[in-house]
Amino acid sequence: MEFANRGMYGIEVVGAIFLAHFLRLNTSLTTFNFRLNHVEKDGAKALAQSLLGNAQTVLQTVNTMGPTKMKPGIDFGHFKTGHLTTVDLSKRGLDDDDFVFLEEWLRRYDCVTDLNLSWNFMSRDGIRKLTRHIKESKVLTKLNCVGLPVTLEGSALLARAVVENHTLRQVALPLGHCHDTTERQQMIQQFGMGLASHPTLHSFACTRTPNLEYAREAQGKAITASTSDPVIEK
Repeated sequence: MEFANRGMYGIEVVGAIFLAHFLRLNTSLTTFNFRLNHVEKDGAKALAQSLLGNAQTVLQTVNTMGPTKMKPGIDFGHFKTGHLTTVDLSKRGLDDDDFVFLEEWLRRYDCVTDLNLSWNFMSRDGIRKLTRHIKESKVLTKLNCVGLPVTLEGSALLARAVVENHTLRQVALPLGHCHDTTERQQMIQQFGMGLASHPTLHSFACTRTPNLEYAREAQGKAITASTSDPVIEK
């Protein structure tokens, strides 16, 4: 089903909520594309929840999140089996609506241990949904979301969520622009204190870290840092 809009507005929120009523009964849809339709948070949430409430759904691919020749992507059918433990959606052009939809699935089926959302376009509702998932997940151990266009508020929300999570072992976050403001200094200081006392975290990275392939799981305690790509290992 293709709703990728090439016009001005698309189906918008009302259209998405209307469509959601039919998706709750659908038993044949495997591919679903609602990008560029301005469905916003409420529309994306309604679409996700309607499919989650459909026990007979056979959905596999949504928007740009499906498998490609170079990357595995997501088969949404694997959520139900609990076999989807790694999600790599780096550089897929995901926006807020995309992640609002995805987070509903991540929340219902808390099975993903390795989540890579780096270098996408989530900045508002998507960031808030991501912070909720980080806080609530009981299995997430590896997170990479560098390169997201976050504000200082978004950075603070993500940092606080990581501190409140009790399963993460490796994390890479966007901490925003290096503005020398009191608010940012306070955020960094509080985040640092949270990292120091985190019960499970081994590695942290920020700014231009393209992936989370940390070769060394901290056997001892070491700290390495550079001015451009800081990495801290506990």
